[in-house]
Amino acid sequence: MTRSSCKYPSVFSWSIDSALSSRTGGWENNDYKDYEYIYEIISGLIVENTTTVDKFNRLREREFISAENDINIMIVQEDHKKFFERIPKLDKKIKDRFAPKILELASMKAKFYPTQMQDLIINYNVDGFIGNSVALKVMDNL
Repeated sequence: MTRSSCKYPSVFSWSIDSALSSRTGGWENNDYKDYEYIYEIISGLIVENTTTVDKFNRLREREFISAENDINIMIVQEDHKKFFERIPKLDKKIKDRFAPKILELASMKAKFYPTQMQDLIINYNVDGFIGNSVALKVMDNL
């Protein structure tokens, strides 16, 4: 799941549940405000005091920062597209093996949407299978 900040256009977040991370909850666990708070800490825009204690507590609760306010998440200081390009794509053999099932599942999901949206739902779900998040999870399991 990705999020972009309106307050700080250069702040972009990506959350993925994998064996490489203790995080869980997928898109529900990816609040753009948390990343804005991290940016504000790094850039010195906020320090912990009575007005910011809730922000710091939330970040500690989520383990984004340590008790000593050390950053505990990966930060990439470049365009997010360049970062995603580094994640290997799914092998063609794996895609070909699972594509029929993914298309079948996407078609089943699409039936719960109005006719005019069904192609969009199918496309979105099939694209998700081919994307970096799934590639990382598959490689994780292999």
